Amino acid sequence: MHFWYFLIAMLSFLSYNFTEAFTRSHSWPGRRR
Repeated sequence: MHFWYFLIAMLSFLSYNFTEAFTRSHSWPGRRR
Protein backbone atom coordinates (compact mmCIF):
# COMPACT_ATOMS: atom_id res chain seq x y z
CA MET A 1 0.00 0.00 0.00
CA HIS A 2 1.42 3.34 -1.06
CA PHE A 3 0.00 5.41 1.74
CA TRP A 4 2.74 8.04 1.68
CA TYR A 5 2.05 8.96 -1.93
CA PHE A 6 -1.62 9.50 -1.18
CA LEU A 7 -0.79 11.48 1.96
CA ILE A 8 1.67 13.77 0.18
CA ALA A 9 -0.75 14.36 -2.67
CA MET A 10 -3.57 15.20 -0.27
CA LEU A 11 -1.39 17.56 1.76
CA SER A 12 -0.18 19.40 -1.34
CA PHE A 13 -3.75 19.66 -2.66
CA LEU A 14 -5.10 20.98 0.65
CA SER A 15 -2.24 23.46 1.05
CA TYR A 16 -2.78 24.77 -2.49
CA ASN A 17 -6.51 25.22 -1.96
CA PHE A 18 -5.94 26.86 1.42
CA THR A 19 -3.47 29.39 0.01
CA GLU A 20 -5.80 30.16 -2.90
CA ALA A 21 -8.81 30.69 -0.63
CA PHE A 22 -6.74 32.74 1.82
CA THR A 23 -5.35 35.10 -0.82
CA ARG A 24 -8.70 35.34 -2.61
CA SER A 25 -10.70 36.05 0.55
CA HIS A 26 -8.27 38.65 1.93
CA SER A 27 -7.11 40.10 -1.40
CA TRP A 28 -4.23 42.16 -0.01
CA PRO A 29 -3.39 45.46 -1.76
CA GLY A 30 -0.70 45.01 -4.40
CA ARG A 31 -1.59 41.34 -4.87
CA ARG A 32 -3.33 39.84 -7.87
CA ARG A 33 -7.11 39.94 -7.57
